[in-house]
Amino acid sequence: MLAALIGFVPLAITLRRGSAVRMSTNVLAGLFSLALSSLCFAAAEDSRAAARNDPLEPAFHLIRQAVENNEVPGAIALVARSGTILRHEAYGLSDIENQIPFATNTVCWIASITKPVTVAAAMTLVDTRKLALDDPVEKYLPEFREQTDTNGLHHLFTIRHLMSHTSGLVPNPPTRRSGWPIGGPLDDFWLQQKLPEIVQTIARSQLRFKPGSKFEYSNSALFVLGRVLEVVSGEPYAAYVKEKILEPLRMTDTHYAPPPDEAKRVAVIYARRDGKRERIFRFNPAVKIVNTAPDGGLFSYPGQLVPFLQMFLNNDGHVLSRRTVVEMLTAQPGGWGLGWSLPEGLFLHEGSSGTVAWADPKTGVMGILFLQYRDQKESDARLRNKFRQFVREAFSEPKAESSRDEDDNYFPPPESQGGWRKLDKPEEIRRLGGMDTDKLAELKQWLLDSDKRDFAAVMIRHGYVVFEVERGDSSRTDSRRVASVSKAICATVLAIASEQSQRGLTPRAMKFDDPAFQFIPWAQPLSDPRKERITVKQLLNHTSGLCPEATGAPNDGTWEYVLGQSGDERTAKLAFDPGTGCGYSTHALAHAALVCETVTGKPYDQFAIEALFKPIGIEHWWFQYYDGGTKYGRHPSHGMGMPARDLARIAYCMLHGGQWKDQQVIPEWFVNESAAPTHDVKTPELRWKLNPQIFSHGWELPARLTGEGGRSGSGIPADARAKPGSGGQYIAFVPSLELVITRQTGNSGEWPFEEYLRRACAAVK
Repeated sequence: MLAALIGFVPLAITLRRGSAVRMSTNVLAGLFSLALSSLCFAAAEDSRAAARNDPLEPAFHLIRQAVENNEVPGAIALVARSGTILRHEAYGLSDIENQIPFATNTVCWIASITKPVTVAAAMTLVDTRKLALDDPVEKYLPEFREQTDTNGLHHLFTIRHLMSHTSGLVPNPPTRRSGWPIGGPLDDFWLQQKLPEIVQTIARSQLRFKPGSKFEYSNSALFVLGRVLEVVSGEPYAAYVKEKILEPLRMTDTHYAPPPDEAKRVAVIYARRDGKRERIFRFNPAVKIVNTAPDGGLFSYPGQLVPFLQMFLNNDGHVLSRRTVVEMLTAQPGGWGLGWSLPEGLFLHEGSSGTVAWADPKTGVMGILFLQYRDQKESDARLRNKFRQFVREAFSEPKAESSRDEDDNYFPPPESQGGWRKLDKPEEIRRLGGMDTDKLAELKQWLLDSDKRDFAAVMIRHGYVVFEVERGDSSRTDSRRVASVSKAICATVLAIASEQSQRGLTPRAMKFDDPAFQFIPWAQPLSDPRKERITVKQLLNHTSGLCPEATGAPNDGTWEYVLGQSGDERTAKLAFDPGTGCGYSTHALAHAALVCETVTGKPYDQFAIEALFKPIGIEHWWFQYYDGGTKYGRHPSHGMGMPARDLARIAYCMLHGGQWKDQQVIPEWFVNESAAPTHDVKTPELRWKLNPQIFSHGWELPARLTGEGGRSGSGIPADARAKPGSGGQYIAFVPSLELVITRQTGNSGEWPFEEYLRRACAAVK
């Protein structure tokens, strides 16, 4: 357009050379004005056309329109993918009174987005083994040794509890004057408080619930974590965060106290209450900020947060170890990760100043929106949620064109109807399965050499069988004994029973914290009065004290024997008080099968088939029964057999959050809770001396193995869940790798379970 208009000027002069010479100044000025106007018009049209074609335009138009309509004073919005900023725009005013416009580097109070930064800093101490997630807080802060709950009972709470909002601590420090809209006023009184004194007041408050038993968002927990960080590192909290997180990520314009000479860069925070706008906070450079607030003290802007979010997407081990990143993004009991909420496959945090930051590990997309504004009618929250929705829609792909979307929604038909789809060609295994075929070949040879027993092994990735080795056993039809793998299956079935019971679909209601023996009438009268205190959860995580395998008692027998009524002291008396020790117990899971029978009104095998096996297409199984004569009757225990491919269906369902097609088969809460220990025992397991923190609801956490008995979690992702059987049987799934592996032998004898999982994970490209 510009070249055509400039070419027009000498042509006009040529036609009327005399006039053109006399009018050269006016004509040229007019022509260039015309050219410039036309160019600007064309550029504007190009810009509008580009905006119309930009899939992010709806998201940014939403924010721009909200500012133009005076719904919010101003905002900064940013979207990036794979570390590249795609759009980054600022709108409106950061200071209405002084008419200062928002810029993309306007400094904002990010509020609770500080929390994952604090957790990340604490995790550097975990990486260097100066701190452990399951350490009790009172180990470092003795002021909590006398703290009690509202019933006067003392409880241990851990570093993990602090990071996942399950500690039971009060939501806000007692010295903070809590209130809407930003959790409490940022006044001089609050900004001058010191971290040790704040934590002392928290220690003098009462716990609101037993640690680990529920989720309750707690600012106090982050203050305590910040103080632990100080004690362990020997440095002030803010200085340590700057040294270990901000500086390595080059977040040099992120501060706990903005530089006084840049006060005009700091946005004012506003709110709308009862229809009227009010000013909530204006940075005062004359006030020295002493309280760096580990729960929400940082000031920054979206561009500064990009490397922090990208650190979790890359997981390159640069600032935090790979295992630590996976741990932070793994759901804990209560549903959150460590420092992050985990909605819809994202990791996300909001701040009470109107800020939000999130990233999607599947697409590599991150979004950040800073408003510095709150509305009593929550219009700001709706705006943030809609912005996030529009950003996600911008990167969604039509189902027909997205093989990954098909993978996410793929569930295999039963084996009799075709079963799992399988990749045989190396190129397809690499491209569709995302596997290293050379390492799979090495794994195959390792499996064949690992022992001489017949077996069948299967590996599933993206819904494809990418690896299958059979020696004497069929992975499709051989329903041989699965040994202790049945413990994970029993716990999963019992979770389904609990969920159905809470919906009124069973004769009895049951939660995992309920006393177990109220559902086992056959055990009355109790052979040990302490059995009355055993919970359903303790049956599943090996902390019940019921006949641990360390006693040497046979695992199988009559119900009279298993229930402690035969006169054998090993089954009659508990090895320890419930919840105080860890003793691997097959008998406990047999008890769990009886709990299921009472709750559902159906024998355990019948309910398992109806509620789990058939909905996910399992076709081959058998169950073990114990006899009990006329007094106890004949009932199924948890023991069973199943082929390797059908075992993989259970792990695949867990991998998908308990869903199978459009049905929530396994409760999502169970899937989430199984990702962490479900007890607080720290003393070694009695038989194998294993770290007791590997035991969850029937499933185990192999990454937490610390080398006892030659079993190590090294090289295994933190979110892996598994269950080994005594003959080399194995079931495992790793959400972060979208991986499922199983192995079936039907025999007895030790086997290097974790090496199988470790090699399988290493084969993922």
